[in-house]
Amino acid sequence: MRRPDMRSAMVLSITVVLGCSASGTQVAAGGAQSPPLFETSERCMACHNSLTTSSGEDVSIGTAWGATMMANSARDPYWQASVRTETLDHPERAADIQDECAVCHMPMMRYQAHANGERAEVFAHLPIDAGAEGATALAGDGVGCTLCHQIIDAQFGR
Repeated sequence: MRRPDMRSAMVLSITVVLGCSASGTQVAAGGAQSPPLFETSERCMACHNSLTTSSGEDVSIGTAWGATMMANSARDPYWQASVRTETLDHPERAADIQDECAVCHMPMMRYQAHANGERAEVFAHLPIDAGAEGATALAGDGVGCTLCHQIIDAQFGR
């Protein structure tokens, strides 16, 4: 169920993001360290919420993003049920199905898993509870802020 045009845009976004930095480290399979590629939207909302115009209109990016399909892509019960059905119908391909579906619905978690030499596991991160950490927090963010936007040390603000 993927759209080629959306996938091309996603690949371009990921290509840009992979060159950017984030804080902390993730432990990869075998104990190797892999720097995290993404932060959760919670980190962004600290500065990008509670923004109002001079007339009092709320123009907070977090408020606008939080209600989008992008923010809720991993929480969509119809999508979760579709992935579950596919993995039950094709158990020999369950790992491939979860990894492929995570490209669009849990992209930050998926690309971090690949950077760590692993595959994305959709159901390992469900249900998504408040206060989730690590890969589950990235999964729960769906198409989060840092998938496309990173703070880098060159040309900041341009």
